[in-house]
Amino acid sequence: MNTRSYLNSLRSINPNRMIRQIPAIDTTALLGWVGLARRRSRFGSNLAWIATGFVLGTAGALLLAPSSGRELRSKVGGRVGGGVGKLMGEVAGAHPVETAHVVGAARNALSAERS
Repeated sequence: MNTRSYLNSLRSINPNRMIRQIPAIDTTALLGWVGLARRRSRFGSNLAWIATGFVLGTAGALLLAPSSGRELRSKVGGRVGGGVGKLMGEVAGAHPVETAHVVGAARNALSAERS
């Protein structure tokens, strides 16, 4: 009697249904069964901290460099203004030399206005 009930229970197992359920198991569940977990990537967070450190380090180096305030403002203005002028020239499709002349004229006008 036990053998018959055992064989009847084996007939009720549907292997097709079991095979269809296998792809539904994801890697997170498999890792959980063995007591592991996925590691989250912190690349973006680390990259943001590196960029912040770079900016703060550069600012600190400029502020602590042995130069007068006027020289420092001139250096920073030249680098930032030149970069912005070059960028605007590329965006607008202007020639870089013409853009440099326009940026230089704007600098001169601003420095004359401040004086």
